[in-house]
Amino acid sequence: MRGFDLVGRYGGDEFVALLPQIDIQVALAVAERVGVAVRGTPVLHADEVIPVSLSIGIASAEDVESLIDLLHRADLALYTAKQAGRNCARAFSGDASVTTL
Repeated sequence: MRGFDLVGRYGGDEFVALLPQIDIQVALAVAERVGVAVRGTPVLHADEVIPVSLSIGIASAEDVESLIDLLHRADLALYTAKQAGRNCARAFSGDASVTTL
């Protein structure tokens, strides 16, 4: 990620990343790199390796009136990723979703 990108915990096990000035395809590429890194870093607890899965929802700020609307779109994409079996990313794009990971 770039030095001016923002990442923060949104609640529970959800995080938000703000990637200004990139399009959906670049955001999907970033999501893929993050997914590879997370899946490649299992958690060790009590001498047991715990694999980690990651679902990612992506939305563009284009044609969005508020931050709440942007987060809602990303949340819709996230739930689409979770319904697809997790360990994937979905991008909100009108009525369609783009898949990666």
